[in-house]
Amino acid sequence: MKVINLFFEDRYGGPQKRAVQVAREIRARGVSTTIVLPAGQGNAAEVAEREGVCALRIAFCRIPRLSRILHVIRWLLLLPVDIIKFARCFRKEGPDVVHVNGAFFVAPAMAAKLAGVPLVWHLNDTIVPKSLAFMLGGLVRLLSNQIVVAARAVASHYVIPEGKYEIIYAPVDTRKIGRHDRSAAVRDAARIGLMANWSPIKGVEYYVQAAGMLHGMVKRPLQVLFAGQKMSNVEYCQGIERLIDATGIRPLVLDLGFVADTDDFLAKLDVLVMSSTTEACPMAVLEAMAAGVPVVATDVGGTRELLLEGDSRAGIIVPARDASAIAEALLEILQSPDKSEEMGSNGRLLAERKFSLDVCVDRHFQVYRKACGRRIQGN
Repeated sequence: MKVINLFFEDRYGGPQKRAVQVAREIRARGVSTTIVLPAGQGNAAEVAEREGVCALRIAFCRIPRLSRILHVIRWLLLLPVDIIKFARCFRKEGPDVVHVNGAFFVAPAMAAKLAGVPLVWHLNDTIVPKSLAFMLGGLVRLLSNQIVVAARAVASHYVIPEGKYEIIYAPVDTRKIGRHDRSAAVRDAARIGLMANWSPIKGVEYYVQAAGMLHGMVKRPLQVLFAGQKMSNVEYCQGIERLIDATGIRPLVLDLGFVADTDDFLAKLDVLVMSSTTEACPMAVLEAMAAGVPVVATDVGGTRELLLEGDSRAGIIVPARDASAIAEALLEILQSPDKSEEMGSNGRLLAERKFSLDVCVDRHFQVYRKACGRRIQGN
């Protein structure tokens, strides 16, 4: 079976990482994957090819911000052209399944129907305004052979009825990310970390503000770690740099930029912070859970589905855009080694049972088989 997996962003982020990991593992089941990305300077194609996954680039009109009216009009005008481009690609490559990522990525979805190829439409986020999400959800239901959501909260956001979708949580490779032993002597410093690209939706400013509040409250020296690319929004990134100086935490900051080895980064941490204002199934949270690192995360998207199961907690959920709540939750974990250890153990167990790469690969395989309407050899 051949799958074409399409993204409207060529930067290597959570959804791209999922696609590459699954593509690498699902080959053993007779499924070959080609990842299609926009023309650009992002690093997703390079990372995919390094992992042995074929990556193609197609020049198409990128999805604009809704606030930029002229850009939206241009995107709509060029939509027929892009549909034809994708349809030609599908006819040339001859996929058995087209896998589209993102509710706004309408062009390849329509092209799949035009080319007569089964469509899997994967909804990865909750960033779309609710009124528009309802309309896009209707289009997804109309065109798709199979609908996949990154969390139950995503299905709710797009008003996809129960029974009409499959949940595929982002995977975490529990074979590569090991549980780090935190029972050793207390470190000389308390280390908190953010594993996210510098983008407004990641709420980096709330992490910085929380770190500023925490400094002086925690009894140990504090280290504030960053792992993630600075995005093209230069003004936003400059604002974060100014905020770091204004809060007085500059001497405490270790900015590592893009980190390929997240396991090594997580091994440095006492707590991971996810300060996003919107998410679906944040991979950073899952990787922290696999590493046995407790998490402080904002109550957005599917974070509750990941961190809480019955009485088992792998972290603390806080309101979005609330730096004070983040600081209080960090202090609670840092001052209670027993609570930290319990949350870390819970996270590891949940990661192995519900969110492992093996589970994710199996879910993809079953969805592709259903979309094709035929059985494929394999398990």
